[in-house]
Amino acid sequence: MDASANHRDRYLALLEEHAPALRRLCHAYCERPSDADDLAQEICLALWSALSRFRGDCSTRTWFYRIAHNVALTFVGRRRRQLLRERSDDGEMDAVLDDGPGAEASLAQEQH
Repeated sequence: MDASANHRDRYLALLEEHAPALRRLCHAYCERPSDADDLAQEICLALWSALSRFRGDCSTRTWFYRIAHNVALTFVGRRRRQLLRERSDDGEMDAVLDDGPGAEASLAQEQH
């Protein structure tokens, strides 16, 4: 068996072993199913890229979760920044960034 086939077989076995956990992790980080699917793809790509560098210093489970968690944090941060940019472009952030009195202070002032 050549090296690329061995790499592929190890990768597929790893995904099969951890598929339920991968789904749970992705849905824990993402509210929308489409985002969870996108995150799963990014994690799978990162695992494929990193597999050849796995030295066995820890369990495959630990290695898998460390990569998945790091990719998920990057993914969520990128999505959050994207949403903030979109809201800012739509003018929605003006209300969030308003330094004026909050709704409770305004209501209290009107009552006096």
